[in-house]
Parts: sequence; C-alpha cells; structure tokens
Amino acid sequence: ARFVAGGANAMLYLWDAAAERVARVAELPPSASQAVQLEYVADSRELLCLTDDGRVCALLFTPSGCAVQLELAPPAVAFTSLGVDGTGKYLVGCMSDGTLRLYDLEVATDSVEEVRAARRQLGVPDSKLRPVLFTRAPFGAKAHAGYV
Repeated sequence: ARFVAGGANAMLYLWDAAAERVARVAELPPSASQAVQLEYVADSRELLCLTDDGRVCALLFTPSGCAVQLELAPPAVAFTSLGVDGTGKYLVGCMSDGTLRLYDLEVATDSVEEVRAARRQLGVPDSKLRPVLFTRAPFGAKAHAGYV
C-alpha cells in the first residue's frame, strides 16, 4: 500500500508502507505553497490535490516521477474543499463564492486530451501540454525531472 502526505510546505511525500519508507517526493506546482487536501480517486492511481491557491490538480505518481493529469482552476473562484464519489467518476467542490460544483472527471479528462491533441497539431511542445512536477528520491538521492 502507498500513502501520500502533504502539509505546511510545497512538497508531497509518497510513502511505501511495505518498504516502510518514503518512495518519492514531489514539489507542488509553483503557484502553490502547500497541499490543503488530498483524495485518491477510486479504482485509479490518480490523486486529487487541493492546493492553497484554490486549484485542484489530478496527479499521477509513477516510478519515474509525478505528472499533472488534469488541473481545475475556475476563473474568479477557488476551491475551498473537495470530495470524490465512491466510483471515482465525480468530483464535488465547495467554492469560495459559496457555491457547490459537480465535475465529471471522465468528461474533464477527455476535454483536456482533446485540447492537448489540437495544440499538438499546432506545434505546441509537449512540455507546455502536460506539466511535470519536479520529483526526487528521498534523502538526497539523485533528483528527477522528466515526462512520465
């Protein structure tokens, strides 16, 4: 089993319970200074991370790094908390304007992929299409930044 912890700094720590150690450390996107809430998506390896700047990022940890699969940052409002249904299909967000919003994660992911495909056709480099978080092995091992 693996667990993710985050808190008062801009880092996420992926814990490997079987090995009883930190398996990977990932830095949050530059706009965020700390993780406010973390939720795993059911039947998925994706992790939803609410950051202190009011954004929600869907992250995918792999042996080689951590990639942002999806980012939700509605204009003019921020997420204050989030929840995921038991199937992992829907995200509900409490917003800074007092509203409650429901997102279909499958539709959101498909929409992002369509935009990325269109941008690729226009020649936009992959580095602009799928942000990759700077990750490192714990305790001074060699850092890794790359595409996953």
